[in-house]
Amino acid sequence: MDATAGSRLASIMERLGLEILVRAETSQVLGTGRVAGCRFTDGRILTCDLLLAAVGIRPNVEIAREAG
Repeated sequence: MDATAGSRLASIMERLGLEILVRAETSQVLGTGRVAGCRFTDGRILTCDLLLAAVGIRPNVEIAREAG
């Protein structure tokens, strides 16, 4: 989603009591059999019951551009 939609969604989620972390790079998912938390590359550990990881994807449109 674009920046405007992402900002609106984050505001709604935060009003529901959820913490939104952006640009937080996960190095390890913690737990055995179920998620108990995650460790970030900066050393922080976040305990949680649910982990939702969203990554941006940029399409490779070079072939379409070359084809006109």
